Amino acid sequence: MKRSLQYLFGKNVRMVVACLLVFAGFLPTQGSMSVLAANSASSSSLNEGPIDSCQRQVEDQASAVQAQHRSILFGQKPARDLPINSITYDESFLRWIKTGTDKWTGPGGRAATNAEMDKRSPFAGRRGIFETRGVTTSELIPSLTQDARAFDCALAAVCVNAGLSAAQIQELTQKDGRIKIETRGCLPVMTQPLSACSALNTTGDRASIDIANTYCQPMVDSIVQHENDVLKMTVSYDAAYRSLLQFAGSFDGFLGQFKGDLLTPIEQTASLVSQLSRIPCFLAECNE
Repeated sequence: MKRSLQYLFGKNVRMVVACLLVFAGFLPTQGSMSVLAANSASSSSLNEGPIDSCQRQVEDQASAVQAQHRSILFGQKPARDLPINSITYDESFLRWIKTGTDKWTGPGGRAATNAEMDKRSPFAGRRGIFETRGVTTSELIPSLTQDARAFDCALAAVCVNAGLSAAQIQELTQKDGRIKIETRGCLPVMTQPLSACSALNTTGDRASIDIANTYCQPMVDSIVQHENDVLKMTVSYDAAYRSLLQFAGSFDGFLGQFKGDLLTPIEQTASLVSQLSRIPCFLAECNE
């Protein structure tokens, strides 16, 4: 199969498929690409107010949901296999960035090794949906659809949690301090309230309590739009590449099966042509 791919496209098979997708218009827009960078950057400040603290905690929760969504799609690799500048999360969903071969830097300049980050990761190591072998892209659609729905529900739960935490709905609080999050079309979940958003209730500013509607929902919508663009591009690339592999496999089998019938006469003809110079010439024009 590898020989057939190189025969058809040379050694840059993946680049050929990627270029086809770029010209086909399957790449996300520049505006949507900035969403991930904006939501992954740390915005902590020593002098931030209650509203800023709540917004930062909402961003951290949304970023953790986005990271989990990516791990399901593309897999969760060990910390040692991740490239430098990769971002991962600990058990408290705080962001850590890889700054060296065996060094991770977290909040407050704290450092950790690859082994420590593997132990503290909230996501179990796994192979992603797109890493499934021996199937076509169409067979991955049910898993992708289910994951996309769970992703939407998890992000919606972040906004609902922010609103309930800011309003401090006591009747929804359980004995263990958790609150019940219910979103339309999703299963209810039990989770801890956002402590930074709960502090908004003590400020007496009603406008700050509406953060779930004025800030969280637009941010969640931008994340969903960005991830939909990434998923669209990835599915298109995956379908093109798997189709190319199937064609290469069939072409490789064709070459192996008909090698004797097609290539042997051609090789014999080429060998005969190279020996024509040995035939002596008896014409006068041979010397001209």
